[in-house]
Amino acid sequence: MSQKPLVIFSSEAFTQSARQLKLRWILVPLLLAVIFSGVRALLPTQYEASAVLAPSEERTGGLAEIAGGLSGLAGLAGIDLGGSRLDNTHLAIEIMQSRSFIHMLIEKHQLLPYLLPDEDNAETWQGYGPFRDILIIENDRTTRILRLGILHPDAEFAARLVNIIVDEINQYMRVRDKANIDQQIAYLTEVANNAQQAEVRESLLYLLQEQFKRAMLVEANEDYVYETIDPAVTPHKPASFPIVVWFLIGFILGGFVMLAVNLLHAYRYAND
Repeated sequence: MSQKPLVIFSSEAFTQSARQLKLRWILVPLLLAVIFSGVRALLPTQYEASAVLAPSEERTGGLAEIAGGLSGLAGLAGIDLGGSRLDNTHLAIEIMQSRSFIHMLIEKHQLLPYLLPDEDNAETWQGYGPFRDILIIENDRTTRILRLGILHPDAEFAARLVNIIVDEINQYMRVRDKANIDQQIAYLTEVANNAQQAEVRESLLYLLQEQFKRAMLVEANEDYVYETIDPAVTPHKPASFPIVVWFLIGFILGGFVMLAVNLLHAYRYAND
């Protein structure tokens, strides 16, 4: 008894199956198109505002480039001379995503009504998750260009929040470094006043002078970590596709679904 050969594909069977499934060929794509566009219509329209930032001019990190052989004295002052540059940009990116920084932003700029509009008695800590959900940070490690964005239904708020973050992170890093420099100045001053040897005292005064220069640079530079290349403006177009595009996506996906169903149906029809 000969066994019937297995038919993988038959154009005749495919055509016959398509005729039997012709109503589904219309209903399934149309149903998916309606579902996709309906879900999109129910979701709030999101707008994305973003700013393009570049690292400000790199500053000397510690005193390695100016102190020469005075690393021992700098170490006594608590100054790390292990690297020639202090890259604040990577630290700033981590700080922008930290709980302490985000909580500070929420409280200082009263962001809870925008982050949790349906919560009347929300606490600051509850805004951290929604804030992280709308925060976009894209850092190009090659060019070191940073794109900072906010995704939110309120287009004006999105743009305003981006600019707030840029201002606050620069101010935060300035205050942080200023406090560190002031601490180093105070310690160097105390050590220099107690130094007995003239050469040691002269070296410490040189270090102290350079720290005063760094303090002046910190005070004078508002764009301390990041300089704004392209500031955030109010977006006028939604970040996602319009409803008609989602309708087409659903319709096309439905067509692929029916193609798979038709092929399976034709396979069974040809081998029965």
